[in-house]
Parts: sequence; C-alpha cells; structure tokens
Amino acid sequence: MIKAIIFDFDGVIVDSEIKKFKELQSILKNTNFILKENDFKDMTGKKTSSFLSTKFPKMTKLEIKKVTELRRKKELFVINKNLIPGIKKLLEFIKSKKIKIAITTGSNRELMKKTIEKNKIKKFFDLIISGEDFKQSKPSPECYKKTLKKLNLKTSEVIIIEDSIAGIKASKSAKCKVFGITTYLNKTELSEADKVFRNHEEILEYVKNLF
Repeated sequence: MIKAIIFDFDGVIVDSEIKKFKELQSILKNTNFILKENDFKDMTGKKTSSFLSTKFPKMTKLEIKKVTELRRKKELFVINKNLIPGIKKLLEFIKSKKIKIAITTGSNRELMKKTIEKNKIKKFFDLIISGEDFKQSKPSPECYKKTLKKLNLKTSEVIIIEDSIAGIKASKSAKCKVFGITTYLNKTELSEADKVFRNHEEILEYVKNLF
C-alpha cells in the first residue's frame, strides 16, 4: 500500500533546471571552466557542488564554493520560478487521499522554501529534505534513504517522482518505485524509471486508479 509520494523539486515541482544551468554558464563564461549545452543533462538532479567537482576535476574546493554561493545569491535575489503545469492539481488530489507528501532535493533549503511559499503550495508538504540534510548528491541513494527514515516507511510504501537520470538512479538504488516525468529529458533517457509520463496530468490520471 502506498503511504507517501516523494517529489524531487527542480524540474518536478518548479521549472528551474534550465535557469540554473544558464546562471552557471554565465558565472563561468570568463573562466577556464566552460559549460557547453550538452552538459545540461549531466547537471540535472545533482547538487551544484557535486556536478562541478565531477565536471571540472581541476576546480578547487574554494572555487566551487564561490561559484555555488554566487549562483545561490542570484537566485535568492529574484525568486522567479514557475510551477510545472499540473503539479498543484496532483498535490491536491494526493492530499485529499490522506497520502503523505515529501520533497527530497539537493537544492538549498532557504531558496526552496521561499519558492514554495511564493507559489502558495507549502501546505501540501509533510516533510522537506534539502541539500543541507545529506552529504552525497544523487545518484547516491542517501537522500532517499534519509527521507524513508524520517517518514518511517518501507521502500514498498512510497513512490518517487523524478525528472533526471541521477534522480532515477538514486531512487532505484534506494529500492523504491520511481516515476519519470519528461520535463527536460526524453522517455528514452529516463527509461530506468518504472514508468515515464509526459506531464503531471498523465501522472494524476494514473494515480487516481491507485488510491
């Protein structure tokens, strides 16, 4: 029996991954560390610091910290992230069925909270696990194992919704059922998910038959 649905944040709840990538490109454009458009797929679902350390092995920890903090400050200065279409109706339905709802993301807690407050969806969430709550970025399963522990639920009692390859790998490594949504990547790229949906409207129609 499903007792909770766990949502990734960027690309699942808010349309933010492309904006984050463009900001990183802008910050790095006059350095020796240049991001190309095809790097976007590798960034999605990961903590910025983890992505940068993997992408640029010669970038020092201090440089990574500076870049990460600068990108975060820019985002906090202008909270302008739109909800993914259909997410609010999906959250409303899940809540009406007394199913717990959690967010598990590598994003900064302060930025995420401000975003969900601005979009008036804070009331839907029973638990929020942010990047400050775990050390290893997705595709490590650490974040989802922590979420399960906080919810006091078994792997068979949750469904995770993800938009990235790293997030899907993390979900499967945690031995959880995961749905992919093609916000930025295509069905083939998300093929490791148990099911892949085009949008939240499709997910809503599917989960209506579960509860």
